[in-house]
Amino acid sequence: MENKNLVEIKNIDMIQTDTGKIKLTQQLVKKFLVRGQGNVTDQEVMLFIALCKHQKLNPWINEAYLIKFGNQSATMVVSKDVFTKRAFKNPNCNGWKAGITVYNKDKGEVMDREGSAYYREKEVIVGGWCEVWFKDKQQSLKQSVEIGEYINLKKDGTPNKMWSEKPGTMIRKVAIVQTLREAFPEDFQGCYMEEEMKVDTEEFKTLDVKNKYQNIEEAV
Repeated sequence: MENKNLVEIKNIDMIQTDTGKIKLTQQLVKKFLVRGQGNVTDQEVMLFIALCKHQKLNPWINEAYLIKFGNQSATMVVSKDVFTKRAFKNPNCNGWKAGITVYNKDKGEVMDREGSAYYREKEVIVGGWCEVWFKDKQQSLKQSVEIGEYINLKKDGTPNKMWSEKPGTMIRKVAIVQTLREAFPEDFQGCYMEEEMKVDTEEFKTLDVKNKYQNIEEAV
């Protein structure tokens, strides 16, 4: 007998998201929402639908991605905007600030800096950080991440376009997402951003979903 939970996921038609109800079935996911040209399995599709249902994510507006390259395991990633929008709405969130950690070659010093600007001739980015404040606690939560763990490299060992051109922006995003997930786990359970998973979806973001099928009202 088939697992009851799997049957329920297979039969999902309309699910509730933060932006309203959407239609999400295995057939729709496989036809319109898989990126990377790989052939996803039924299990991977069901796990993606389950994530969208549980976290009320709308993949039709790029809040979540299901990515599959060749025979590799599928990857599910969530947009950074989901993290920041939900954190702002959390009644216990009292704001945050974030930045990068740089090493100054002239001074031989490591320092945290708010934002993502740095002096490329004299400084090297070694990480990112974020600090979140709570309304019901006196102390804050601060997290730091090391850039080497997350920088996305091409086959020749060099950083991809985004990490090469905007390393400060990229590692700062990772720090924000990781800190918000630890600060508000009930809002972000199972949610990971593409930079954390070392998946480059930049080329996919230019796709116009409406051009992938004739009648968008059949899906949303």
